[in-house]
Amino acid sequence: MYLNPNWRILTVGDGDLSFSYALFTDIKPTKLVASTYDDASTLTTKYADNALTALEASKVTVLNSFDVTDPQAWQRLNGELFD
Repeated sequence: MYLNPNWRILTVGDGDLSFSYALFTDIKPTKLVASTYDDASTLTTKYADNALTALEASKVTVLNSFDVTDPQAWQRLNGELFD
């Protein structure tokens, strides 16, 4: 799969955020927003080895409790567009 570093990327339902962190470190996209269905507390309990802190320290936007089936959740993106 080809991923252009100039793309604005939204990851959806990235359980332990390892995929999002791999994208961030390997591809270094212009814009990356990572999302999880779980809240931060549940995520850190469920996945002791997670990338939440690493992404936050890298200033990557992480949206926890993001249910893609809920139209209200998309409002949290404030109209941002992704490739």
